[in-house]
Amino acid sequence: MFKRFLYNWFAISKKEFNGIIVLLFLLILIILSPYIAAFFVPKTEYNFDEIKKITSNLKEEIIAADEEEFEKNNNSTLRLFPFDPNTLPEKKFEELGLKPFQIKTLINYRTKGGKFRTPEDFKKIYSITDADFERLEPYIQIKTADAVTFTPVEKKPFERKIIYLEINSVDSAQLTEVRGIGPAFASRILKYRDRLGGFYTKAQLREVWGVDSAKYDELAPQLWVDSTTIRYININTAEFDDLKTSPYLRFNQINALINYRKQHGRFKSPDDLLKIGAIPPETIRKLAPYLKF
Repeated sequence: MFKRFLYNWFAISKKEFNGIIVLLFLLILIILSPYIAAFFVPKTEYNFDEIKKITSNLKEEIIAADEEEFEKNNNSTLRLFPFDPNTLPEKKFEELGLKPFQIKTLINYRTKGGKFRTPEDFKKIYSITDADFERLEPYIQIKTADAVTFTPVEKKPFERKIIYLEINSVDSAQLTEVRGIGPAFASRILKYRDRLGGFYTKAQLREVWGVDSAKYDELAPQLWVDSTTIRYININTAEFDDLKTSPYLRFNQINALINYRKQHGRFKSPDDLLKIGAIPPETIRKLAPYLKF
């Protein structure tokens, strides 16, 4: 009885057996078809170096065409005139022959509180080329100086004296003498100063947590900056630990910078850092005063 049951369920005819054999053959043929095709069809070799070279040349041609178009469109409006880079309206920079990305960098610098004290400061903007500076330098007229003067006042009882401190050299106790700064606030400012390697400009106080426009206006007249004391970083030898304290760089950006340097060699100027896609131009502008090449 049991044998009959098995025969009824598993017994197949010769025709069915042949069909199964053909089906298995077709399945094996389908599975092996990519390998069979690879054996008979010659492999195509791609010259990626040549493709990269063509792409690079095309990019240079596009950039050159854009610059040529920019010069063509601006030659008719280009005119030179005396100007103060601290106050010149954005549209007026166009009349001086500056490109849109250069104007954007200048405006961002001013918006963040940066000031031009001498014509040479204008050259420090990384997007301004030597040719631009040579052409515009005779017309730069700085009308205001970043200096603070105090008139003697009669000291009243319980009134804190007016002071003027250099922020890169003060300690916590001295900093608490500034109106508007308590012990906790002083500690926060000094910790940020240590991460920076020293303040390059007073405007960087705006980057300290808790310093809004009103607080900055209160503190700025009581402080000044000696930028010659800042701690520099040799960008061509700095390792991860040397860069991780900077408040301007995230860890993935530090890794991208080091890997790019290993692959492409030494950086020669802040402009070379623009080739690292992970680091935006605004971050490079903030880092530039601290870098050695």
